[in-house]
Amino acid sequence: MGDPWEAYAAAHVDITFERGAVTWVPGGSQSLPPGVPSPLWVVTACNPGGQRRADEANEAANEALIAEVREAGWRYWPAVGRNAGGTWQEPSVAIAGATRSEVLALARRYAQGAVFEIGAPGLQVVAVG
Repeated sequence: MGDPWEAYAAAHVDITFERGAVTWVPGGSQSLPPGVPSPLWVVTACNPGGQRRADEANEAANEALIAEVREAGWRYWPAVGRNAGGTWQEPSVAIAGATRSEVLALARRYAQGAVFEIGAPGLQVVAVG
C-alpha cells in the first residue's frame, strides 16, 4: 500500500447526507451542507494498523464503531475514504458533535493511524498518535 501518510494526504472522502453526497478532495474548497456542524470527523474501523483484513472482519468492526457513535449520541452519516481512482476504499462514518479528543480515543480503540477533520480549512488529516 506504500506510505500511509501519502495515501492519507491524497485521499478523497465521500459523505452521504440526507440531501445527497458530497466529496472532499485535498486542497478543495467544499463546504459542509447547511445544518451540519463543524468540524466533521471521518473515522473507519477497517484494516487496523494498516493491515488488510477480510471484508467480513472490516464490516463487523465498522458496525461496532457505529454502535459506539450511536451510544455516544453523536450525529453521523455514512462515508467512504478512497483514493482518486476508486481502486482503494474504506467504508467510514462521518461524525458531528464529538470533540477531537473523543474522536482520537475512538480511532485508537480501532487501531487507526489517522482520521479526517472537515471544517474551515477543508479536509485535514489528523494523526491519532
